Amino acid sequence: MLPLKDADVTTAKNTGVGKINNINVPAASATKDDANKAIDDALAKKIDEINKSNLTDEEKAKLTTDANADANNAKANINKANN
Repeated sequence: MLPLKDADVTTAKNTGVGKINNINVPAASATKDDANKAIDDALAKKIDEINKSNLTDEEKAKLTTDANADANNAKANINKANN
């Protein structure tokens, strides 16, 4: 095998570094983003439904708290899940 010239080594190095640097690592999971958005949308719809109901303020507050807790738990589980 012939010895590599410095230029060949530099070219090989630059090609390797370039390929590594061109690997796209997404900042977030699109699946998780979609799931979190679905939770947000469902929560907003439910809060709107609660607010438009004929319930007392205390009943509305409890249901709103429960809905927010359920949404937060769901989002925590989504974020813990492996892709």
